Amino acid sequence: MLVLNAAFMLISCEKISQYYNTDPYSDSKNLDYSLVGFHWDDIEYVQSVQGYLLQKNTDVFWNICSIDDEEYILISALLGGGDLSKIYADRVWFIFPYQDVIIGKEYTANIYPSVMRVSAPFETYPFLVDGEARNKCNVPLAATVKYSRKGKYIQGSFTAKGAMEMVDGSIKDIILEDGTFNLSYSLGNYIKTWSIEKWLSDIHWY
Repeated sequence: MLVLNAAFMLISCEKISQYYNTDPYSDSKNLDYSLVGFHWDDIEYVQSVQGYLLQKNTDVFWNICSIDDEEYILISALLGGGDLSKIYADRVWFIFPYQDVIIGKEYTANIYPSVMRVSAPFETYPFLVDGEARNKCNVPLAATVKYSRKGKYIQGSFTAKGAMEMVDGSIKDIILEDGTFNLSYSLGNYIKTWSIEKWLSDIHWY
């Protein structure tokens, strides 16, 4: 009986661990969470997670909307990871084509760029934005997406490239690699009323 109880507890712990698994790179992640991850400058970034004890939510919000009679996926994700003592990424906004996409084929949105917000340590102003030194910078990105799954869960991989101007006159290239995402209609992350206007407003607000 003790052995059976121990086995039951072990299985229960594994199920609980899998249920709350929000690592986008994990093979046992919970697909009901919307997840995003990528690598930049050899640092892994994943979506941030809110919640305590038995409640958990990921900071990934998305919708499929129509722009000029074509479907696009809009994503906003608050990020965790990075070294706060250095320049780091803290939020991304992706726009991915979704009209009649084919699994395994690459697509790039040409209507609007994706965007990554880059921040610097407190009281440093290394970015040149509209001729002024800034602590934060919204960097336009050209993102390429490849879908691996559609339907109840939308999954795929992506890469993205961009550049930002620094106050010292240099240009810092941004290359996002090993990007991965899982989009779910569950757990409150799907915003059916989200439009391209609201997505753009979200970018400018931050």
